[in-house]
Amino acid sequence: MSTPGNLGHEFRAAGVGDSRAPCPALNTLANHGYLPRDGKNITFSALVSSLGEVYNLSYPLSTILALSGIATCGSLLTLKLESLSDLALHNAIEHDASLVHADATPGSKYAPTGVDKKLLEALLAACPHNIDGFRLEDLAGARVRREGLLPPGKKLSGIHAEIGRGEAGLTWLLMRDDVTDGGVVPKERLEQWYGEERIPDGWRKPNEVVGLVDARKASAKVGVIMAAMQKGGEGQAQTET
Repeated sequence: MSTPGNLGHEFRAAGVGDSRAPCPALNTLANHGYLPRDGKNITFSALVSSLGEVYNLSYPLSTILALSGIATCGSLLTLKLESLSDLALHNAIEHDASLVHADATPGSKYAPTGVDKKLLEALLAACPHNIDGFRLEDLAGARVRREGLLPPGKKLSGIHAEIGRGEAGLTWLLMRDDVTDGGVVPKERLEQWYGEERIPDGWRKPNEVVGLVDARKASAKVGVIMAAMQKGGEGQAQTET
């Protein structure tokens, strides 16, 4: 699979009664029919196969991601999620300071699954104009700014901070153009994937399989960049209007 027009896998946005997660990668799979379009009865095998087919994730990485979601939000007995929205269980895998999803309201069991337009606009507005895309350091900066919007004194837990770094790293690994300087994620591509939850126009999955080591290295790089920015006072939250 390399283009969004494959027979049977055309884009169709979620409709009334369909279930979606606070995860653009999985919602895209459902919107293109690689997972059930209604977002329900999501099996382990469907998760693993679709992550590999569409994003070229390795079997071990796909397995870890699928099992993590099922273990925390689904059933290990049946090896499935009843619905994608189960992944919105607050502070399971889902976490505050998502780049394009609002935080869970105090006392809520589940977090919002819809894209927050203001957060998306803020993310896209931070795109460097000279390259019209996001390098890994730009995505790290976006994480610093977003975490800076958390209420005073509130921080992500260690595991949720790591998940956030991993999400930024995988975004770069999967959506970048393989050109000089390690590749850049085009602004329009990120808008279509994060904002519209669809396979971006002209995007092709990575030529090389994206494995667990790749994901760990990218996440670690995001962490190093974030730490340097926070130490230097860069990437601080901007006042929203």
